[in-house]
Amino acid sequence: MPDQTVLRRIKESEEEADEIIAEAEQDAEERIQQAREEEEIQAERERIIEDGEAERERLESTAEQQIDEVIEFTLEQFTEAVHAQT
Repeated sequence: MPDQTVLRRIKESEEEADEIIAEAEQDAEERIQQAREEEEIQAERERIIEDGEAERERLESTAEQQIDEVIEFTLEQFTEAVHAQT
């Protein structure tokens, strides 16, 4: 029959192993959560970039549509300024 010291050592080793496993499981859960958060951040970043690109395209389109009006307005302002000086 094993003596009490051996049994105590076995029990301590089992407890230590349980603690190591619990810590490893906790670390794994934390890493999984971190990975999920990083994925969410990346998805949000991509959405923001896409929204920004769409807005830029919209603004460029609007600006291109207004070029003729801006040129005409500028020429009118210039003509008025020239006439005002004479």
